[in-house]
Amino acid sequence: MDINEIIKMVKSLGFPPGSYAVFGSGPMAAHGIRETKDIDLIMTQELWDKLKSAGWEEKFLDNSSLYLVKNHVEAYRDWNCGSYKPEITKLITEAEMIDGVPFVQLEEVLMWKKAQAREKDKKDVELIEKYLKKENFKLKLFPYNKKFPAIFQKQKEKRQCQGLAVKE
Repeated sequence: MDINEIIKMVKSLGFPPGSYAVFGSGPMAAHGIRETKDIDLIMTQELWDKLKSAGWEEKFLDNSSLYLVKNHVEAYRDWNCGSYKPEITKLITEAEMIDGVPFVQLEEVLMWKKAQAREKDKKDVELIEKYLKKENFKLKLFPYNKKFPAIFQKQKEKRQCQGLAVKE
C-alpha cells in the first residue's frame, strides 16, 4: 500500500480525531521510504473497546499480546517491545498529520524497529536512518523552508489538484 491507499482506507474507518495514529510501516510509506502490506493503528482504550464490541477479530502476537483485525487493518492498544514502551496517548498527540490522518513520528518508528530487531526491521532501520540523514541535510541546506512555508503553497496546491497526499 502506498500513502494514498493508506489515507483512503484510514479515513473510511471514520475514527474520531485524537483516538488513534498509524504506526508500524505506515509512517515509512507516508514518507515514501517503502510501501506496506497492512495498516497498523495504535489507539486509545475507548476506541479499542468500541472495535472489540463491533466484532473486530481478536488475534494474538507471538508474545501473547492481543490485537484486533479487520480487512488489512490491525488495531493495537500498546506498542511495547523490550525496553521500548511508549505512552500511546503521547504518540497519538505528537503524530504527524498528513492529509488529515495521524502518523506516528518516524523517529518513534525507528526506535521501535531497533527494539524489534527482526531481520525485516534491521533493513527498515537502515532505510529510515538513510532517509532521516537526507532530510536533515535538506533542512541544513534550505533552512528557509521552515521560515517561509507560504513560498511552497503553490507546490502543495498542485499536489492536491493531482490527487496526491500533502503533508499538513
